[in-house]
Amino acid sequence: MGAYRVLLEAYPGTGDAEGADRALERLRKVRPGPVAEVAAAWVHRERGWREDAEATVYDAAAGAATPAERAAALSRAGDLAWERGEAETALARYEGALRAEPEHDGAAAGRARALAGLGRSEEALTAWARARAAAPRPGYAVESGELLLALGRSAEAADHFALARHQAAALARDGVRQEPALGRLEADHGDPAEAVRLLTEEHRRHPGPAASGALGWALHKAGRSAEALPRLRAAVKDGPNTARPAYHLGMVHLALGERDAARRQLTRALRLAPEFSPLHAERARRELATLGEPAWGPPPA
Repeated sequence: MGAYRVLLEAYPGTGDAEGADRALERLRKVRPGPVAEVAAAWVHRERGWREDAEATVYDAAAGAATPAERAAALSRAGDLAWERGEAETALARYEGALRAEPEHDGAAAGRARALAGLGRSEEALTAWARARAAAPRPGYAVESGELLLALGRSAEAADHFALARHQAAALARDGVRQEPALGRLEADHGDPAEAVRLLTEEHRRHPGPAASGALGWALHKAGRSAEALPRLRAAVKDGPNTARPAYHLGMVHLALGERDAARRQLTRALRLAPEFSPLHAERARRELATLGEPAWGPPPA
């Protein structure tokens, strides 16, 4: 059953909708009920069916028979709220998940993001420590390091980035690939050329919107913004409607001197989730201030 849940999280990012549907059908046969429905909600989210995702995940929470099932459903509900820019709602959902299952690392990480988004930085750092203690995921150390950078604590941030590399190496020795987390780390805080190498390989294995967007950002950071542009456009067009890909696309447009397109995408990112990153959301606001106020209207398609 755990293998099916892993597959369902992996398939949508590859763009393999049929593979996701097959895995979901098998999971529903093996384990009908909340476990399968939490997985289904994430498939809906990846396809942009947010109302379906929210209805499904709340039904799963209502039908949960165990604390673990309830925690999984509430944590996913928190993820959906966070991506809508609703930090207070997200925080409440994550805290509900942690009351059901105190060691749920996804809920602990989500709570850390929400606290940071609400300006409660010290609480967020404590929450990140809880998430890292529950699961040694390099991405958690990267995110806590970025919060420290945003707070001007660069030496501490460097320690967190070193921890992320150490954890990635340990997981790799156990056969768990970590190219997405390492690629993000190298692109923003290390060697962008190494990020391109890592994420080119990841894209070769999983050529979907998530990998395309990650590779595009690495190309941009390596000074190859023209090559990055079509990959980031594809990530925004074909992936879930979330803030970070729009921010990345906006920054690439900016690097290419395409000011109107940059303004549209940076505005879109901040409308989707005003505090999507303690580090990058502030950068988006600074760039928009330089570009001038956008015309207020619906987010661009």
